[in-house]
Amino acid sequence: MAFEPLNLTALLYGDGFTLWHYATLDSAAQIQAAGYFNGASASMREDDWLLCRTADEQRLYPVIAVAANAVTLGSSGRLVASVAAAS
Repeated sequence: MAFEPLNLTALLYGDGFTLWHYATLDSAAQIQAAGYFNGASASMREDDWLLCRTADEQRLYPVIAVAANAVTLGSSGRLVASVAAAS
């Protein structure tokens, strides 16, 4: 799938910093691919943080660079891994 702008929400902002939330049915590997968040380059800034809820986990990513039509995320920290239902 592709980046869906309507799934990106600013949770908290102030002093030039924004904490974003993004929810998707894409996998963590898909959203980590180069260029996935380029559609948000007009909104995001360097040093923002992005909390992503994907189909397989939740992660927190720093936004390390934003240029014309390009967003680069840094290394993430895993917050919650999916848990298989007990059988």
